[in-house]
Amino acid sequence: MAIVGPAPDYARLGGVPLEARFDRPTAAALAPLRDMVVAAGTEGGLPWAQVVDPFLPGPRAPRRVLVAAPDSAITVLGVAGSSKFGVAGLCWGASGARDIRDFIDFRLVGEDGVPRGRAVRIVEDFFRGGIVNCSVGTDELGFLVAWWDGDALWVRRVHLPR
Repeated sequence: MAIVGPAPDYARLGGVPLEARFDRPTAAALAPLRDMVVAAGTEGGLPWAQVVDPFLPGPRAPRRVLVAAPDSAITVLGVAGSSKFGVAGLCWGASGARDIRDFIDFRLVGEDGVPRGRAVRIVEDFFRGGIVNCSVGTDELGFLVAWWDGDALWVRRVHLPR
């Protein structure tokens, strides 16, 4: 089925002006956070987050912040926003060299684009084939970080204070 004609008004409410292109589409993620949008990605092997308001008219300068300096190049990134807590949770993973363990880290970013607290190490291990992946979800207690290590699916909860 093809869509013909202009998009309806509700389909053109806003746009997200990303400040810079990220390295690879596979290492980028987007999530809603209340009325904001959190874009996360990698540039130069480092994880960045950017929070923008897609409903503000006209040009604007979104704030883009470095989330962490990883031990090695980022291979995957995930993000989820929590309207209840007013923060987004980001996970990123890096595949180390032959003798270096792979890892997945997690960090919170506020609606203002400022990171909250320090990044925490979710897991550090040797993933089968060096294929590191992670995904973030949210619920009433905080965030859930999930990953596949090549043998099993794992989930770790990150509790947030109420």
